[in-house]
Amino acid sequence: MHHTFYPAHADYRGEASIEAMRRFHVEDRGFEDIAQHVSIAPDGRIWTGRDWNKTPASVGGVLNRGVFMFEMIGNFDLGHDRLEGRQLPRRSRSSGSSSTPSACRPRHCCSIARCR
Repeated sequence: MHHTFYPAHADYRGEASIEAMRRFHVEDRGFEDIAQHVSIAPDGRIWTGRDWNKTPASVGGVLNRGVFMFEMIGNFDLGHDRLEGRQLPRRSRSSGSSSTPSACRPRHCCSIARCR
């Protein structure tokens, strides 16, 4: 799990932000695609990115082999965005246990592939 730093919550612009991240990773960083497999937006949407069968480009070296990378959109360094709301799992009112994160519900899934 990573966080974007930029865009922070206030900078997030939906598909335009996802495409800007992909362009930065490919054009500036030299990755073959966006670094992470999925990005979870402040509004709870999950955006697919890198092919899930490929190693993420986010950490480098042998640390990434066989891992799945997701990134929370926001700057969660101390004093900045808070990880809350639709980016977090819902809580069951009766048991207090976690249920499916709102970001993982099918109605929120969007593909970056249509951006290319």
